Amino acid sequence: MNFPGQNLHNLTEADQELIRIAGSHAKERYKEYFISIGGALRTESGKIYTGINLKYGVRNVSACAETMAIHKALDDGDEELDTVVGVKYFPDTDSYEVVNGCGWCRQLFCYNAPLKVITNDKGQIELRKAEDLLPLAFM
Repeated sequence: MNFPGQNLHNLTEADQELIRIAGSHAKERYKEYFISIGGALRTESGKIYTGINLKYGVRNVSACAETMAIHKALDDGDEELDTVVGVKYFPDTDSYEVVNGCGWCRQLFCYNAPLKVITNDKGQIELRKAEDLLPLAFM
């Protein structure tokens, strides 16, 4: 997979694999009229859940990829969440980019702390605690 300008080497192989799974999911579910972002969540038991970004014209009927993956895990009864990531797919270049969750996602991440989140800081891909992404989160 091609992640131009992004350094994934600081991450464990398991975290790099989670990124690849999210990217593959974004590509598999690509639809021209949506922003193509795939989410992948690993639970403490090692199970992987995926989600796809569904952006409609009205925000409250839309769903972020990371949120969908978390909700799938919780619906499955798997509440011990470990790490989540969102990856955007660019079909014109067949490339990928780790993307940061929106504010709503960050709030959900905090609700599920001690969840860890793979983030993008100007191309430097890092693993962070959910609560570090949304200081003073509503709890």
